[in-house]
Amino acid sequence: MPDVFVSNENKSIAEEQALSSSKKPLEQSIPLLASFCHNPTGVSFINQEQDEKIILFLRKHFIKNISWISMGFLFLLLPIFLIFPVNLIESVQSVIPLRFILVFLGFYYLIIVGFVYTSFITWFYNVGIITTKQIIDVDFTDIMYREVAKVRIEDVIDAEYIQGGFLHSFFDYGNVFVQTEGLKPNFEFHSIPYPDKTTDIIIDLKAGKND
Repeated sequence: MPDVFVSNENKSIAEEQALSSSKKPLEQSIPLLASFCHNPTGVSFINQEQDEKIILFLRKHFIKNISWISMGFLFLLLPIFLIFPVNLIESVQSVIPLRFILVFLGFYYLIIVGFVYTSFITWFYNVGIITTKQIIDVDFTDIMYREVAKVRIEDVIDAEYIQGGFLHSFFDYGNVFVQTEGLKPNFEFHSIPYPDKTTDIIIDLKAGKND
């Protein structure tokens, strides 16, 4: 049976626990195609320290994929409109045997599938990670080459963002620039969602390190 009477002491403890839990940032698992995830769970990286927590997981906004998706879809359909009409097939077969046409189409679609796959992998694995201790930028220039850059939060001087144009404002994405000390490389995150929130989080982490 549920408790009808609760002591004031127990009630105050319960209220304090509820209040403290409400102040904790909400954690969430990363959806497969997410471009922005605050306090993600189930994510880790090589050489992550034991007490280091991931604050932000970033990719380019998904809208940046529309160009290669549209191009890939267009080229996939192109042979249907150019070769498959009956009169064109008959005229082509009179010059080129059908087996050569099929081989050519096989290579053609293989190239298109490779282009789409490479474009997706490049977007999917080019990520930015902001933790309580450092900023990490992972860049894949192709499937075989990976470049990872890191900077400690205490080495960050400032962070700012640029958001210009109708599409940037409508879909709320932009470029974030992180300035670092000395000879350490500056960091740039291009076309990420909510650049203002990302900048605020970086500045807040830097301020927390200086307290």
